[in-house]
Amino acid sequence: MENKIQELNLELLKTVQFNFCDGKTIAAALIENRDLWKAVIMDRPHDGNYVDLIRLRDISTGRWNVDTLFILSSNKDDCKLEELAGGWNADSIEWIEDDKAENRLGGSDDEHARILQIWWD
Repeated sequence: MENKIQELNLELLKTVQFNFCDGKTIAAALIENRDLWKAVIMDRPHDGNYVDLIRLRDISTGRWNVDTLFILSSNKDDCKLEELAGGWNADSIEWIEDDKAENRLGGSDDEHARILQIWWD
């Protein structure tokens, strides 16, 4: 991998295993289809003006407690990316795009930025 930060995020993803979310399988599929995405991170979204610290609580037990995968598309083949994600047994798959994507990214030079959000319950 050409980016140490992305490599570390994929390693964290590999540790995720709950319900129907199999982080090792997902990470392998993402690496195999590297041309479909610019960046990937798994996290726990929150509402309001606070940071969800459930990850901090669970780190001492070796658990990376996350439930939502965010994939910044390369815009090469979004249909293929969504189809790939469809095989991961998620509870929800949706696109974040246009102004909403730009806002979530804190601004973007890419006017066509799209984020695939994948959530497991």
